[in-house]
Amino acid sequence: MCVKKMFLCCVFLLLYFFLFIPITYCQELKDISNQTRRFEINLNIGYFSPLRESFRQYYGSDFRYGGGMSYNITEKIGIGADLTYTNLKKSKYPARFQMYSVVPIVLWKPLTVNENLYVGTGLGYYYAKVTVPTVINIYDEFGELIESKESKQKQWDQGVGLAGLVGMKWFFGDFLVFKIEGKVDYTIMGDPEIGNFGNVGGWYILSKVGMTF
Repeated sequence: MCVKKMFLCCVFLLLYFFLFIPITYCQELKDISNQTRRFEINLNIGYFSPLRESFRQYYGSDFRYGGGMSYNITEKIGIGADLTYTNLKKSKYPARFQMYSVVPIVLWKPLTVNENLYVGTGLGYYYAKVTVPTVINIYDEFGELIESKESKQKQWDQGVGLAGLVGMKWFFGDFLVFKIEGKVDYTIMGDPEIGNFGNVGGWYILSKVGMTF
């Protein structure tokens, strides 16, 4: 838990610091213009927290890992895709929740004086799995325990969901780019009335390091 708090503090400190850097200084970090940087690939790590309170109380919040790519069609509009993996488990509960997502995103720069700001929205595919370890006891005809076997019950589900984001990016040198993004996912899986996954979306903060070409 201490590691998570330290990570969140670092992310928010970085976000606070960069948001208040003068625009002129941000421009000095870029030695070539945005127009020449068409393609980008990146790796990312972030902190994920489910939107649904009951889901968050049972599985908790944790890191999210992944990668992505984007392509600038024009100076203001781009397209991209993020691939992410989430693994949630609280120590006091046996169940583990894992989710994989592929989210194509349309990116654009709003009309603003800050050229480092961008927003985006997308429609993604989400695949989730819950694993619950169980113990199977085998008894003889007299009710005496003969053997105990460990087993795992697994449940899968999938769905389509919406995603929205707002981010800031900074260029360093000829190829390196650093981003901080705030995102929200919303996706419904199965029928929550019969105990399936329901809304497994959440909010998260991502830090991205990538290469531009």
